[in-house]
Amino acid sequence: MASERTKKNNAKVAEKADAKAVAQPEPFRLVSIERAEAPNGAAGRNWHRYTIHQGANAINGYLQGNSTAVKSAAEQIVGQLNERRAGRWGYRTTRTATSPRSASA
Repeated sequence: MASERTKKNNAKVAEKADAKAVAQPEPFRLVSIERAEAPNGAAGRNWHRYTIHQGANAINGYLQGNSTAVKSAAEQIVGQLNERRAGRWGYRTTRTATSPRSASA
């Protein structure tokens, strides 16, 4: 028979796993790209509408260009969304590394 302490520890481990699963939803993915009319207020030709999904969430957008360029740009958007979701866009310093000062100075 498992002790009361073991039961509590097992419950905590299961709770942490559930919380982690909720914190890490499925990644964004490019679902479709199709030719479209220019969006309201936009000029020009050769517009495409793309759809990105993450679970039940959907992102729809428009890009102008040939199908290869639009696919590349949409895939880049998906990559950036997934990097951001994963927390890889943390603090980045803009300072450059400096060399150590000499002891004689």
